Amino acid sequence: MSLVTPDTIRTLQRKLYTKARQEPAYRFYALYDKLLRADILSHAWRLVRANRGSPGVDG
Repeated sequence: MSLVTPDTIRTLQRKLYTKARQEPAYRFYALYDKLLRADILSHAWRLVRANRGSPGVDG
């Protein structure tokens, strides 16, 4: 099981980061379509499963 972030997710992260940095006043009104993608949810589930569902340092 690989916990490395897939290239498709990394590309999306870079695009969102670049847009936010270039246009600080821009508002992302609809991110649900990006967060509810199957590849993002499956990767998030793998990370949770590998962490055994335990909370982070902040509890």
